[in-house]
Amino acid sequence: VYMARRTGQAFARALIEVGRSPATPVVIAEAVSRADEQYRLATLGDIAHQGIAGDKELPLTLGIGDVFAGLGQRAGDGDPLPMGEFAILD
Repeated sequence: VYMARRTGQAFARALIEVGRSPATPVVIAEAVSRADEQYRLATLGDIAHQGIAGDKELPLTLGIGDVFAGLGQRAGDGDPLPMGEFAILD
């Protein structure tokens, strides 16, 4: 979902209402391709209930689906990235 800062919460709620699991993985990507780019891992349920925090001036894109579930593992060390915390994914 491109430029999802204002619409992300409503979009997540709508997906859940039509049957998507609240546990569906979501990547929140802010300021992509800029020096200050950041990524967060969340779920549809997180976004539906809490919205999307962060700098309201930064562009934001959501990646939604099971394909993003594996991003919770750092390459090589197997430790999960904390849900809801910013991290740069290599």
